[in-house]
Amino acid sequence: MTREASCINAGVDTMTMTYDAPVPQTRGDELERWRREADVRTQRKDAELVVELAGQPWAVGVGCAKPYRWIFYGRGDASGIDVTVKPSSADGGEGVRVELHQEPLWALGAGACVELARQVAEELSANPATGEIRADIDKMVRAGERTSRLDLCGDIQGVKLAGYDDEMASFITRIRRRARHTAPGRSFTGYVFGTGKPLMGRLYDKRVDMAATGKNWLERLVWRRSPDYRGDQPVTRAECQSRGALLRQLGYTGWKPQKLPDIWAWWWGAPGALGGALSARQRAHRAVGWELAKDTNRRRWPLAWWWPTVQEASTYFGGPPVRLSGSNAG
Repeated sequence: MTREASCINAGVDTMTMTYDAPVPQTRGDELERWRREADVRTQRKDAELVVELAGQPWAVGVGCAKPYRWIFYGRGDASGIDVTVKPSSADGGEGVRVELHQEPLWALGAGACVELARQVAEELSANPATGEIRADIDKMVRAGERTSRLDLCGDIQGVKLAGYDDEMASFITRIRRRARHTAPGRSFTGYVFGTGKPLMGRLYDKRVDMAATGKNWLERLVWRRSPDYRGDQPVTRAECQSRGALLRQLGYTGWKPQKLPDIWAWWWGAPGALGGALSARQRAHRAVGWELAKDTNRRRWPLAWWWPTVQEASTYFGGPPVRLSGSNAG
C-alpha cells in the first residue's frame, strides 16, 4: 500500500507589525477628534465613522488597550487589518501597530499587506494640515519596522490525526507543553505544542475548525486553486506561531520574506533533515533491519511518512499553491 500526502497551501496566516513612526501633535489632535466623534456616534447608535488612510477606508474605534490610544478597523480591501496608534510621547518605542489577519493576507498577499501597513504608518506621521510627508519618513518607517508576531502555516491532505495516546507520544519536541486540540463543542481535531509566549505549534483538522468557526472562505479562496485539492478529504494544518523573543533569537526583524523558510525549518525541520523543534516519528519497518524495528527509543525512529510534506511546504511561501507530494510505502 502506498500512502501519499500533498500540500495544497502554505504561507503567512497572521502577522503583527510595529513601526517607530513619530505621530505629530497636530496628527494626534486630529485622531482624538475622530475618536470623540466615533464615541458620540456609538452612544447614539449611528453609523460608524469612516476615514481614509493610505487610500483605504477605516472605521474609527472608540477604545483600545494602553499605551495605545486610537484604533482603526480596515474596511473594503483593508478588511481584516487593525491599526492602533499611541501618542509619540507615550513611553517611546513604536507609535503604530498593524495587525494583519487571515483574510487580507490570503486575498492580497503578505507583501501587499505589509506595504499597506507602511503607507499607513507614513501617513500617520504626516502633517494633517498640509498632508505633507517628510522625505525621510519612508526610511524611518522601514528602519523602525519590527515583526512582533508571525504565524506560518501549511495545509496538508492525505493524513488524518486520530488522537490516540500512541500518536500523541510519536511527536518528538523540545517544547515542554503538549495537549490535544479541540474545536468548539470539544471534538478532537489535533494537537497543540507550547503556550504562544513566545511560541506555539499546532497540528489540527482545519476543515473541522472552519465548520465550527464559519470561516469557509479559505476553501473557496485558496484551497480550490491547488490541483491536488480533494474536497472530500480532511485538511491537516501545520501551524507555527512565533513571537518577539523567538523571532529575535532567529534574527528575524521587519518583513523578510526570504527568511520565512528558515523559520519554518526551525519548527518542522528542513527538507531532508530528521526534524526541528517538532517532528512526528514512526517505528522503522522490519524491512530496514530487525534491530531498528525493535528500537523503543522514539528519538531514533525515522520521520513519519507524511512529515517530509510538512517540511517541504515552505518551498512555496509567497507563491500560489502548487503540486507538492510525499509518499512512502508501508
